[in-house]
Amino acid sequence: TGYYLARIAAALGQGYDVRVITDRKRGAHEGPRLEHMAASVTQRGVRTLLSSCALALRALFRMRRGDIAVAVTNPPALPILMAAVAKLRRARLVVVVHDVYPDVLLAAQVWRQNGIAARSFDFLNRRALAGADSIVVIGRDMQRKLAGRLNGAASRIEFIPNWADEDIAPGPVSIEAAARPLVVQYSGACACGDRTTPAAQHRAVTARTATAVE
Repeated sequence: TGYYLARIAAALGQGYDVRVITDRKRGAHEGPRLEHMAASVTQRGVRTLLSSCALALRALFRMRRGDIAVAVTNPPALPILMAAVAKLRRARLVVVVHDVYPDVLLAAQVWRQNGIAARSFDFLNRRALAGADSIVVIGRDMQRKLAGRLNGAASRIEFIPNWADEDIAPGPVSIEAAARPLVVQYSGACACGDRTTPAAQHRAVTARTATAVE
């Protein structure tokens, strides 16, 4: 998410005055101005909620009438809060959907299907997305799901897939290299929705490598 938003912000910065509001500083940055919000709470759920509130509050004081706010679904509550901020500031809102909530938490069995948390979040999230000026999804399945869920909003849902970094390319593979110990780098949040462990990935990659070499 961070990689794509950084590239989008840099591109928009060539023609617009772009301000990026984030909760944590991660690595070096070049391009639009960054305002870092520190999140000191370590427990993930509470930290995520506090982070959403802090980001929305900062946006409330930074945004002006006619501005365009771009919000993502991580943290999940951010689009809901930014919908309120945009309405108060009479600004436009674009929501980039990387994850569909509460579906992710239901599939991970964190929330119950008919539980109060799931139903409440679903109600608020539907209203936030329905009120957005534009909704960007990265998958066609997302587009169909949200179009069916948000009555009258289908025309405002745009499918824009993530792109690949052309600077990254696989290196040559030889029999000698395949015989060496295999090192798999696992990158991700390792959150509740991720059921694939690095060990399982290692076995899967090893099997594919062995098949390819043979």
